[in-house]
Amino acid sequence: MVYIHGDTLTSKDLVRNNLQWVMQFRNTLENLQPKQRLYLVSNVSPYEGIKNFVGDVQKQFQNSELLRFIFLLDKEKVTFDDSKSIFKSILKHDLVLTVISDGQIGSYLSIPTELREEAKQIFHASGNVISNKHIRYIGLNLKDESVNPDKEPELGPIDYSAVNNSNQPIMGLACFDRSSYQIIPDSVLCWNVPDGWNLDDAAAVPYSYAMAYHCLINKARVTTGGNVLIHSACTGVGFACVCIALSIGCNVFVTVTTDQQKAYILQKFDRLIDRNVYSNVTADFEPLFLLATQGKGAQVVINNLSGRFFEASLRCLGMYGRFIQLGQYDMEQNGTMGLGVFFKHVSFYHVSLESIFQCSIEEKRSVANLVQKGIDNLVVRHLFKAVYDKFDIEKLLSDLNDKGNITRKVIQVTHNLPLGQLNTVNMTKFHCDYRSSYLIVGGNEESWIDMAEWLVLRGAKKIIAASESKPQQSNLTRRLTLLKSFYNADIIHAPFEAHTRDSAMELISEVFMLGPINAVFLLPSNYEKLRNSDIKSVQYIDAELKTKAPKALFVNFMKEFTGICQNRSEAGFPTCTVEWQNGIQFSDILDDLDDILSYRLNHIYVTNNEINELFGESNQMLYNSM
Repeated sequence: MVYIHGDTLTSKDLVRNNLQWVMQFRNTLENLQPKQRLYLVSNVSPYEGIKNFVGDVQKQFQNSELLRFIFLLDKEKVTFDDSKSIFKSILKHDLVLTVISDGQIGSYLSIPTELREEAKQIFHASGNVISNKHIRYIGLNLKDESVNPDKEPELGPIDYSAVNNSNQPIMGLACFDRSSYQIIPDSVLCWNVPDGWNLDDAAAVPYSYAMAYHCLINKARVTTGGNVLIHSACTGVGFACVCIALSIGCNVFVTVTTDQQKAYILQKFDRLIDRNVYSNVTADFEPLFLLATQGKGAQVVINNLSGRFFEASLRCLGMYGRFIQLGQYDMEQNGTMGLGVFFKHVSFYHVSLESIFQCSIEEKRSVANLVQKGIDNLVVRHLFKAVYDKFDIEKLLSDLNDKGNITRKVIQVTHNLPLGQLNTVNMTKFHCDYRSSYLIVGGNEESWIDMAEWLVLRGAKKIIAASESKPQQSNLTRRLTLLKSFYNADIIHAPFEAHTRDSAMELISEVFMLGPINAVFLLPSNYEKLRNSDIKSVQYIDAELKTKAPKALFVNFMKEFTGICQNRSEAGFPTCTVEWQNGIQFSDILDDLDDILSYRLNHIYVTNNEINELFGESNQMLYNSM
């Protein structure tokens, strides 16, 4: 039995000759008999973590299979007494590693798992207070309203209803930034909620009517008495187009998919009669429409059909007609259209459902004024909607994309809206808040620039890199310049000077001045021999974070600091240590870091089966050559 004395512990201590317990340990181990056991007992946790400490010691010494490790880490200091039953049990079980902590006896066991291709873990991106607006409801819209069930639906622009700081109910249009997980309200396309409207009603209106006015008035310049053909009249934009076209005095013709949709449209619009409503399941709407208009065709066609239905819709245009294409599917598939239709002197417009955000301020104001006038004149009215307080975003988008759907999808925001759920493209992607700051500690110039780029691509705008390595190579400085200019990111390089408590406090305060600290990343060092000052620096930074930014995520890529991070995690502070086997590079870890962090575990060891197989093949080749 050898007791470790001291306030600190690392596997490097075992090569020192000035520690009495180390000399006792070496001498005892050398003279140990095969059936004997040597117990190394400690009351402190190693800097590199218990598992790493045990592994390092076993590699350093012969007869390591006779070693047993006991860590007494209980808050109440205990000493090993083999006369007590609890310690007799430990000796009887003969485990290589035993840990006593918080009154519990246990050991460490690695659990293998695989990086997931699709994970449902949602990151800590949440919030219903956006640009001084307390969001109450959001309405979902598709990125592409093409009638094509084979295409995977994606989230498009977002409607919202909210209450501002003056307690005034408002509604508006916003886009969802998938890279930064931010809902970004448009400062122009917003309106006061009319009297008598509920907030859930308001959350289904803005986008549909804004796009409808933009298409019919700004693009198509529709006039009274003109024939207007509107496909998929039960979609949000389609329904709004019918309302606006009828208010202008147009002859409106629509298509629907199901008998239920037809009944719904005829019920909502008493000025529409049965012969004005066609089915878009087949292309029969073309001859029926041309017959109803006595061959004159349409002044305006609002289309979201694809394939042969798209071609049939083109043939429905009259002389000098305007064709508004809302769907993107045909364009993405490099679909073609003949020039014959242009002999009628028609105009063709493709209006992306997100293009309204790229319009000039004057165009947006024009649309905002048109919608406001429509509200005042009672042209803008509620859409049929369903409200959800618990939801599966993929299921809602799938329902919204269903050809027979007549229901707008509105989500109630009770407290914090989990923004990560709105990203159906990459649900494991780590989120960075552009208002928060991020600290990178250590690493060489290439690794900390890689880390900074990883953060910037996930929405970070404020980054401080505290490293002794400053970029010298031209390719690295160009990368840094591009990140700053193209992404408008503020990336500051600061010399790593946190070797005292005061300097660590100064570093954390400097980061905090940029914004609340969201995460700290401790990068792998190139030092062959870890310095005591490096250990102290990490301890000082950890202590400052606990007081200045207790919710900040601490991500550690250095095995030597695993013990510090383990203590931090056990104290309830968000922490993750990432280790990897030889043959894997730090850049490889960054490629999978989104998935790694999505597990929300405090310690992960990454292996690569391909590397293991490569090592196995190399060993086999060596054996064959011998």
